[in-house]
Amino acid sequence: MHMKTLQRLVVCLLILLATSNAIAQSKEAEKLYQLGVQQADKRYFDDAISNLSKAIKLFPQYKAAYSLRGFCFFEKSEYEISRQDYERVLQIDPTDVTANYYLGRTLFYREDFNKAISFFRKVLHSDFERDAYWWIASVYRDYNINYDSAIHYFNQMIRIDPSDMHAFYQRARCYLAKKDYDKAINDLNHVIKKENWSWPFRTRSEIYWIQGKQVEAIDDLSRAIVIDPTRFDDYIARGWKYRFMGNFAAADQDYLKAKSLEPGNFEAYRSLGTSYWSQKKYEEAIGVFEEAIRNTNDNSAYLFKARIRKQQGEYQKSDSEYTHYFEKINKASNHEHIPVLVRLERWELAKTYALNYLHNNPEFIAYDGDNLEECFLRIVSEDIPQNQWAKAIQKIDKTFADNAKLVADKTNKWEIYIDLLVLKGRLLEKLNKFDQAKDVYDQALAIHALQPDVISSITALPRRSEIANDKALPEIYLISPEPSRGLQIVGGGSQLQLVGKAKDVSGIAFVTINGKRIDKIEEDGLFTTTLSFKPGANNILITATDKKGNKATKTFLVTGNAVAKKQTEEDIIVPVSTNGGTPQYHAIIIAAKDYTDSRIQDLENPVKDAAEFKTILETNYTFNPDNIETLYNKSREEIMQSIIQKSNALGENDNLVIFYAGHGIAEKDRFGDVDGYWIPSSAIKGNTATYISTDDIRKSLKRSMSKHILVIADACFSGAFTRELSSDAEVGIQKQYNVPSRKIMASGNLEPVPDNSRFIYYLKKSLKENKQKYLTAKKLFDGFYEAILNNSDTSPQYAAIKNVGDEGGEFVFIKK
Repeated sequence: MHMKTLQRLVVCLLILLATSNAIAQSKEAEKLYQLGVQQADKRYFDDAISNLSKAIKLFPQYKAAYSLRGFCFFEKSEYEISRQDYERVLQIDPTDVTANYYLGRTLFYREDFNKAISFFRKVLHSDFERDAYWWIASVYRDYNINYDSAIHYFNQMIRIDPSDMHAFYQRARCYLAKKDYDKAINDLNHVIKKENWSWPFRTRSEIYWIQGKQVEAIDDLSRAIVIDPTRFDDYIARGWKYRFMGNFAAADQDYLKAKSLEPGNFEAYRSLGTSYWSQKKYEEAIGVFEEAIRNTNDNSAYLFKARIRKQQGEYQKSDSEYTHYFEKINKASNHEHIPVLVRLERWELAKTYALNYLHNNPEFIAYDGDNLEECFLRIVSEDIPQNQWAKAIQKIDKTFADNAKLVADKTNKWEIYIDLLVLKGRLLEKLNKFDQAKDVYDQALAIHALQPDVISSITALPRRSEIANDKALPEIYLISPEPSRGLQIVGGGSQLQLVGKAKDVSGIAFVTINGKRIDKIEEDGLFTTTLSFKPGANNILITATDKKGNKATKTFLVTGNAVAKKQTEEDIIVPVSTNGGTPQYHAIIIAAKDYTDSRIQDLENPVKDAAEFKTILETNYTFNPDNIETLYNKSREEIMQSIIQKSNALGENDNLVIFYAGHGIAEKDRFGDVDGYWIPSSAIKGNTATYISTDDIRKSLKRSMSKHILVIADACFSGAFTRELSSDAEVGIQKQYNVPSRKIMASGNLEPVPDNSRFIYYLKKSLKENKQKYLTAKKLFDGFYEAILNNSDTSPQYAAIKNVGDEGGEFVFIKK
């Protein structure tokens, strides 16, 4: 065979073999493609993609495989990979309609809107035409904000399919955006006739509301709700409309329904809480936002609680809520927290927050007198720290003048307007312009009555005026020992405690006793020192100087007995009140064992200890069971109400024991002073507004007329109640009883104490085993003090409660 012929034969055989292989690969690719089609139909996109990729590897120009794989990636929202497959399709066939359409979609989702439109336009007059018009119209309406162009493309959709109610509805939304309300309503009416959809009623309701057709607007929303009763936001929208019209009952029902549909959505709580707030149902509003804290992750609930508490005039609680809110969001306090701090007279912290806020908000940098918030912040951060009170008042007056319309109608930012009025009143007081201050305070109260600090300021103005003009001399009293009365002194030169009181309208600066200066003067004017007394006449020279520099001097004669005599029970005079009646004994017994906040550990013994203490008082001492009130696992509000009502109801013939067993805590303020707290069962961990502070107890007892009040506290850090006033004087029961007392007996000082308390054990044991007819609280305490020190790590305390009228007397238990 000729060589050339043989070569041609080999080439033909190779071509035949290659063709056979190509056909085989093509058939295999087709099988894989068809399998991919079936899997894509069932939405098994990952399996489909795997088989289509194998088909493409066998047949790299397989346009249908690229197109279907692009669709699978698109349905998986992997738009970038989908775009690459459709671009490959267009390389193979630039006229492919499907590729142009889906490339437009992928570019739309990449927000490359103008380029997306160019691809959509390439598929007009094809099977994708209507959808292309839809996407083009959406770009013009929602992103290019070209409503006329959007309407043009929705018109094209309607031309293609006059029964397309979606196109009519979307065109109506464009007319609404253009404020062409009549055309919008015509389209919506057309849709409402053809379809039973909730959307057109919802949109027509919006238009009716804009047009002032409030009844029609609510009726349309109601029809939308009938069609689709599961939409949370429809109830919120209708509730807002009801509320605007003053129908709060209907509004609140809608908000409650919305809350039941989506209990984890804060918007329902916000709507319901602010509705209650606007109706001045403050506690109901607080309850809603506390529920929101438990059920949602939105920390705004703390912010709303802070605002409501401020409007209630509960500034301490408001401050606590603001602090919680800003701790939760890990940000510095904002400008609305600062007026609360000013109301609490926490000037340094208010100044710090104001400076930080001005620094972080440069739009406030240049004060020009036309911003109420800025005026307030600049006065707090600049003028008050420099005592520039007159300058600050000028700023306030200028701001009011520059905001004349706001000041006239008080409809916008009225709270900061009131805060500025009150601040102006405070500054006028600093300048001793008390009449002007009262006028300003009256204006503030006329706008909003719930301002207890302003009411207190008005009440105190006459006294402030009197203090400013004080020229009167201080009054001086000797409480113990009584002047011109016998003392029991063991030998000459005995050291005994002297207790006195100095009173003056402007306050006492200091006292001297026989030339020795006493600087430690309690708020109520009480002072104490230790003096040496000799048998016979002892002259005590007391000089008191008030804070205005007025000085008074008074001499007291005290006679001491030369012979010491040991007091026996027969010498003790039975305690009677000054009016001759038998002392009446009352008790409030409080125990916190079970806590609603799971973060606070429950205790085992408080209720058991409290019940046993109650039994001892009823069985062994002159406590009538009708006069004993038990508060086991009660809320803060219930406890404080009981203490205040009881202490206010008692007279000079009455004695009161307040017993508390439960958790306690102490915190230092920025001045280093310690605030102690009892933690009731309803407390929220970390929220001191839900605790009972030592200050709460002091305020509730301060105006009580009762002869003696004894607080017994088995709680950590209860020593924060006390003041440094000892009770070591050896005096008779009658004398100790006749002098008023306000004492605290605590299981520990500023320290934790255990649940299984040795203090309670020895307290109950001593009361049970006591054989004396009359037992002072001091002797009771002294009887087990050493035992507690020897058997526990705590240091029990017994002393006078700070600033509530203790004059050195003693609570006396009378045994049955």
